Amino acid sequence: MWGIYVVRLMNLRISLVIAFLLSVALSGTAHAAEQKRLTFTVICSEAALTEKLNSGISERLSKANIEVSDRFPQGKLFLLVSRDVNDRKNKNGVSVAIAHVSNIQTAVLASGLIKDKKGEPSELLMSMLREEGFLQHLNVAHMDEASDEQIGILLDTVVATFLEKYPDPEGG
Repeated sequence: MWGIYVVRLMNLRISLVIAFLLSVALSGTAHAAEQKRLTFTVICSEAALTEKLNSGISERLSKANIEVSDRFPQGKLFLLVSRDVNDRKNKNGVSVAIAHVSNIQTAVLASGLIKDKKGEPSELLMSMLREEGFLQHLNVAHMDEASDEQIGILLDTVVATFLEKYPDPEGG
């Protein structure tokens, strides 16, 4: 009796993996004119600063014709922002850790297995597909204060560097 449920569950799992891999594999080739799909996360304990950073990144990505979506993004930008509370010289300073993450390599590997009909991806590969991805870039920045001017300069640089990692398929 339980055997039929296990088989159905496995078939559902295999179907979901194949659908995911095909959507990732086809997103870069069949729809070259389609927008790049990226996402970002800002981690900060100050709500007002978080809102400034979120809206600034969203605005810059929109201007660059980027689709912001957590659904199978090509890359992810993470900002960890913290006030320099114990700094003896500048208590208004803000430190920013910047990370770019991508899981495209794993999706391409898995789609290659399916395309070559070499069977179902292994459990290791499946667990890699469920992860955020591989670290592509790590950097830190510091602002003397969280003024609109310094936030603008920071975001211009951070978003431009992030977008350089994910060029248009058509070379544009």
